[in-house]
Amino acid sequence: MAIKSIQWGLLIALAFIYFVIACLSSRFEFNSEFSQRPILLVLGLLSTAFVLHIVSLRMALRGNNYLAISRFVFLGGAIFRLILLPSYPIQEVDIYRYLWDGAVVSHGDNPYRLSPQQVLHSQREESSSAELTSLANLKDSSRSLSETLNRIHFGELITVYPPVSQAVFGTASLVVPDNASLYQRVITMKTVLTAFDLGTLLLVLLLLRRMNRHPGWAILYGWCPLVLKEFANSGHLDSIAVFLTTAAILALIIGIAASQIKWQLLWLACSSLFLGLGVGAKLYPVILIPVLTLWVSCTLSRRIAVGYFASLLVIAGFSLVPMLATAPAATTRIIAPVEADKISELMPTDEDSAIIAESGLVTFLSRWEINDLFFMVIVENLRPDIDFSTLTDSTSRSHWFVIIPQSLRLQIASQLSAILQCPIPEATFLAARAITLIIFMSIVAILLRRAVQNNNRMYWLRVSFLTIAWFWALSPTLNPWYWTWAIPLLPFAGRRAWTAVSLLIFAYYIRFWILYHVTESNVLGTGYHGEEFFHFVIAPLEHLLWLALLGAESFFYRNVCVVTEADTTCDIH
Repeated sequence: MAIKSIQWGLLIALAFIYFVIACLSSRFEFNSEFSQRPILLVLGLLSTAFVLHIVSLRMALRGNNYLAISRFVFLGGAIFRLILLPSYPIQEVDIYRYLWDGAVVSHGDNPYRLSPQQVLHSQREESSSAELTSLANLKDSSRSLSETLNRIHFGELITVYPPVSQAVFGTASLVVPDNASLYQRVITMKTVLTAFDLGTLLLVLLLLRRMNRHPGWAILYGWCPLVLKEFANSGHLDSIAVFLTTAAILALIIGIAASQIKWQLLWLACSSLFLGLGVGAKLYPVILIPVLTLWVSCTLSRRIAVGYFASLLVIAGFSLVPMLATAPAATTRIIAPVEADKISELMPTDEDSAIIAESGLVTFLSRWEINDLFFMVIVENLRPDIDFSTLTDSTSRSHWFVIIPQSLRLQIASQLSAILQCPIPEATFLAARAITLIIFMSIVAILLRRAVQNNNRMYWLRVSFLTIAWFWALSPTLNPWYWTWAIPLLPFAGRRAWTAVSLLIFAYYIRFWILYHVTESNVLGTGYHGEEFFHFVIAPLEHLLWLALLGAESFFYRNVCVVTEADTTCDIH
């Protein structure tokens, strides 16, 4: 059956939308006026594209020419990415850190020693540090690199990105001429990262074929507006880990199905290599290690599973050594304190003494919080309403979701601070992380028990998806591009409601519009002003909507088919 004209029409309509977004991206150039950025218009276009890609999915699932549909889906995904590649990143600046890290790596230096601000403000004639002098020379060797250094967000922090991603950054830097413009550097980096993204689409098609699933389901990843915006437009590094994780799962499935032991071991070795490198690219794939190991144990043998697990740990550990074994270098230049979203400090930074640049990984794991729900509810019910700069009671009222009395919160927070030997905000943050980790581990334990009982490939894939999805939902940092971790496995989610997350997560970008336009003290009578309205009203609504959809679907459809087209494989929720 040939591809219908209406399907081609949908592809053309989507291509036109992405072309308009690419044209509008010039108004998001780094130095553009914030108030003139058409954020709501772009969000409207992306929402329209989401609806059209769901319609395209439904149309594709009606076809029976699997080869033609596979080619059509891949062609559309490639076209959309090519359209967005030349565009300016929309409301994202992470790529400038990638560019600098890549230049440092390709120059033969260690990106985990010095922060961008240490290099930016260095005075070589007064410095006795050879590595600081080397990076200062690198900065001055290219006007575009110097400009890149000035654009890095939270430049006072040492890079958070693991070594495998650093290797990719360095490779991308090597192919760029020294006299390249900053725009050329950005496009080159985006091209490399989007190549991983397009590779993931190919892997999803292969995974669907291996699982005897309709190739039309690949539209959920290949044509997803969120994936296209975050990779082809914004150039986020997550495409590397997403590719490697998907490759690991596909290799594991092939290995388990192999008829000869030598091929089983070979494919499992490839799976462990891919997942280990995935951990070295973004860390999050580490949560799949127990899932995939138990999968191997239940389908092959415990002995093979032990070898698989051991090789995973060795590869992942080895890939992280450069980051974990490097201590930040001391600096004599005073660095401004971190002013991250919803990051608070107990006491102001001492500006009269030199400091060592803080690890980005430590900061991220101990203080970073944005666009969350579950974590926010927990941490705000632990944290008292006090002014942490003076340790006096705050006159601001508690948030609408806080139920624990102020006196009890103050007592709990004080005890946590004493036990953990850190300021109250950090102590309550770490306590909330511990609580959400326990909840996550409990969810995974239940999922794994059911997977062992069912022990079929479709259910193991569903468990893999849900492990990533609930890890994301319970995290304190829910950036939109983090949801792309789960999207390759979305065809096996079992619940259609999960698809809505790819749309609702775009609410994150409303934060910027509010930040640029809303300054009144009481937005819509909520008592919140400016950015607070996003953190404590919009972000919770964003997540409550998909939770409501998930809850309703779970209540009304307890017997859930893994697929929506004709298939005999069903899961019981």
